[in-house]
Amino acid sequence: LAAGLERCSALVELDLCATRCGGGLKEVVTRCQALRGLMLSECHLGDVLFAPIAHHLASSNQLTALSLIENKLSVAGAGALGELLSTACELRMFHMHDNNIGDQGAEMLSQGLAQCSQLKVLGLRQIGISDLGLVALIDGALSSGCSSLTHLNVAKNSIGRPGLQQLGAYARRCESLEVLDVHANLLSPHEAQKCLPAGLGIEIHLT
Repeated sequence: LAAGLERCSALVELDLCATRCGGGLKEVVTRCQALRGLMLSECHLGDVLFAPIAHHLASSNQLTALSLIENKLSVAGAGALGELLSTACELRMFHMHDNNIGDQGAEMLSQGLAQCSQLKVLGLRQIGISDLGLVALIDGALSSGCSSLTHLNVAKNSIGRPGLQQLGAYARRCESLEVLDVHANLLSPHEAQKCLPAGLGIEIHLT
């Protein structure tokens, strides 16, 4: 694949979802100097293979869209990802559902996301966070950096009342927010609804 992309230095979008490029992916990404969109969902890269890719992308970051759904990333991968996001000033869409980064990883992620002032869509479904991880994201990224966010998905985590209350307070402040997905966390839909704002025109997914 890398050899076939030798003459594709102007390629702006690369979709390798559900492929197993493994260690060759870094070479592929290196050859595509003008990348704006990179879709790597279900590539199962893991922390070790992802780190050098993230480091390279961070050095010449023009990304507006990045998908890393289901890539077996953990805390170490979140650290590399935080570095990448810290240079992604033009990023508008970022999905990393189904990666178990936990609360510590969320804190690392938040440091990078704080620089993504143009981000509109943020997908963090089932990334292994609790109230602590969500609050770290709200304090570090959502409140300071992601001022243009329209869609936020934190479904299928372990977020309880304190986290949802903090999220509700953020939603009241974020005038751009249109869709909020919090289904399948610790509270019932009825209890979760009490923590979240009503009458602001935000589409809230509880189930």
